[in-house]
Amino acid sequence: KKLYVEKDLPEDIRKIETEYKNNGYLDVRLSTPLVTLSPDKTRIFIAIGVDEGRVYRFGQTSFDGYLVFTSSSLQKTVEYRRGRIFNQEKFEDTIRGVQELYADVGRLRARINPVKTFNDKTDQMDVRFDVLEGPISYVDHVDVEGNKATKPHVIKREVVVKTGAAFSAARVRKSREKIM
Repeated sequence: KKLYVEKDLPEDIRKIETEYKNNGYLDVRLSTPLVTLSPDKTRIFIAIGVDEGRVYRFGQTSFDGYLVFTSSSLQKTVEYRRGRIFNQEKFEDTIRGVQELYADVGRLRARINPVKTFNDKTDQMDVRFDVLEGPISYVDHVDVEGNKATKPHVIKREVVVKTGAAFSAARVRKSREKIM
């Protein structure tokens, strides 16, 4: 009973696809929607063909290419558990968690490449995260902009991140909290 807006349809299709992927249907395929108008021209019908495929479950998770952290500290960032139905959002949260872990130690250019492999023996989707750690990034300078009443040096003294130090996402968050 909502108003049909043609430009919103692709976003709605993506939402349907995301919902399927969050419920384990990684191979889901949606057809091009068929939009038809009722004979009395008061309703619009949208038909979407769905090929769900099979339901996948999380299998074994491993990491490769890491030097800075131990395997156990990387495992703590994993947002899902083995045997549970595959959830794309938790999978992406895990990637973000690993990237944040590296950003806290100055590795802003760390790249996480997930490799999903279906394991026929366990009937689960095993995931290997290939880690390219990258170099340490350093703080060049800290700028304060947009303040009208407060002088820049008053705000800068609350900043925990110092010029020349290795970048730390945790310190940036702490600085932001102190300024707020």
